[in-house]
Amino acid sequence: MPTLRAEYITILGAFATLFSKRIWAHARILLIGAMVSPAEWTVRAALRLMGLSGEKHF
Repeated sequence: MPTLRAEYITILGAFATLFSKRIWAHARILLIGAMVSPAEWTVRAALRLMGLSGEKHF
């Protein structure tokens, strides 16, 4: 799974308090996938990039 620089992790951490722990786990994956996605900023592109395109619970 792609990793982010510490600065990005700190910025994303500020949003963690807005979500429950369960939802934040999913939201963080989608945010990171959208940030590193080269072409599209869709949920599908983010999940595909993160290797989770086949997951049904998303």
